[in-house]
Amino acid sequence: WLVELASLSEPLLVEEQVAAALQVQEQPERPLRASLVDYLRRKELLLLLDNVEHLVQACAELAQHLLTHCPRLKILVTGREALYIPGEVTLQTPSLSLPATNRDLDLTEIGASEAVQLFLARAQAFRPDFELDEGNAATIADIVRRLDGIPLALELVTARLRMLSVEQ
Repeated sequence: WLVELASLSEPLLVEEQVAAALQVQEQPERPLRASLVDYLRRKELLLLLDNVEHLVQACAELAQHLLTHCPRLKILVTGREALYIPGEVTLQTPSLSLPATNRDLDLTEIGASEAVQLFLARAQAFRPDFELDEGNAATIADIVRRLDGIPLALELVTARLRMLSVEQ
């Protein structure tokens, strides 16, 4: 389950955002955190907390609480800072190489960038006939640049190619 946190500015809303993603309803006279634990306690589930860097403390507290009480839950966190909770494993994921921006590039030059190669590989997983061509190369180059070549961002955006065109 994906929980997008980039747009949140208030740490108190982290639990609400997680509950909304999981479709857990708030109950009167009951802490939301308790409802989340009840929902997750027996589930085998991966929860992706995306863009936690501005909400590290709130995310760390919630993650530690949920992991303590929900033994089959796994949490994947993306951000520029670790949560520093017990059992945490951190991985540095460097950005992939991008197509140059200072001149018009041909198809071969655009296709040579690591970010475009990942974009194409993941796009073809959803649409096997998907190819880099003259009609979509500039758009794909723009997309991977806007995502700074971040692999997870590329994974998430290419999943949307099931329903949307590259231009959309």
